[in-house]
Amino acid sequence: MKYLLADPARGSACKRLNLFLRWMVRSDDVDTGLWKSIDKAELIVPIDVHIARLSGILGFHSRKTVSLATAVEITEAFAEIEPADPAKYDFALSRIGILKNCTGRLRKHCTDCELYEFCSELKDK
Repeated sequence: MKYLLADPARGSACKRLNLFLRWMVRSDDVDTGLWKSIDKAELIVPIDVHIARLSGILGFHSRKTVSLATAVEITEAFAEIEPADPAKYDFALSRIGILKNCTGRLRKHCTDCELYEFCSELKDK
């Protein structure tokens, strides 16, 4: 049964665990906020391929792999923008990554993306 659970000691980004914590701690249209005693500032951004790709393109991390260290680096970057609630941006980025099918390569419809003006990696190419 151990294979069903992510292991942060082995470098796992623990997406499902961090996503569950986000749902339980934050309170908005996406998250339930049932756990009032945990500070939102302590959350780690739940990352997947979309968050990792977009966060890298936007300069929030420079790692090649998706790991707990990557999640912490992204969280720290988001905390510079919103120290009280750094995990609030992952849903918006994830949706852009999924709906806009961002690949990290400049394409003609990239100029229609909400992030285009911030997309440092694409503009430099």
